[in-house]
Parts: sequence; C-alpha cells; structure tokens
Amino acid sequence: MTNDVVSSKWIKLSDLKPSQIKASRSIRVQFSGDLERKIYTNPFFYGQEKNYLRAQIARIAHSTAVFPHCMWKVNEDNDREIEENTNADGEAIGFPKVNQLASAKEWGHATNNIL
Repeated sequence: MTNDVVSSKWIKLSDLKPSQIKASRSIRVQFSGDLERKIYTNPFFYGQEKNYLRAQIARIAHSTAVFPHCMWKVNEDNDREIEENTNADGEAIGFPKVNQLASAKEWGHATNNIL
C-alpha cells in the first residue's frame, strides 16, 4: 500500500484473521489514511485501519473473481476448487461467444466462500 506510487515507500499489509473479515462485513468506517489509527466501532473490530483496509481489499478481490461457466467447472471431489471444463478426449472447450458472455447467469464466482 502506498499514497504516492512514484516517490513513496510501499507498505506490505499484514495477513488477516477470519474474525477481522467477518467483522469488516458488519461495520462502516471512513478511511483516514493513517494506517496505525485504531478503529472504534460497534460491533467491535479487532485491529487498526491497516487491518480494515486489508479486509476490504480481500472482500473486493474475492467478490470480483469470476469465470465463464462453460470454460470452468466445480471440482467433483472438492467443491471449493474449480477446474478446466474438458470434453471426453481431454481437450479444453473453446472460449464462449460474446453474446453468451453478455448474460450474468453465464458467469460464476471462482471461489465459493472467502474463508
């Protein structure tokens, strides 16, 4: 994370606990730019602004990772994984037509659950 891409130092945001992601769904906090600022909310958020920022980035990345249903399918053994959709010969099914991709029902999330 940085405030200025050209001249500032980059700061690596720390890993999250599942409780922080869960709490970030329930609260609304305006970002101040001070990563060390404590967050006081109800319900309580265990962490600082840098943890809340990281939780929001994780939630956005998870929610926007989508794939066309016809190209990928859910793994039969593990429903939390996706695999390439192939025919009986093991060849990948081609990319769908543009008019197929225009419909929201043709798309699916790459992961079922953020946790």
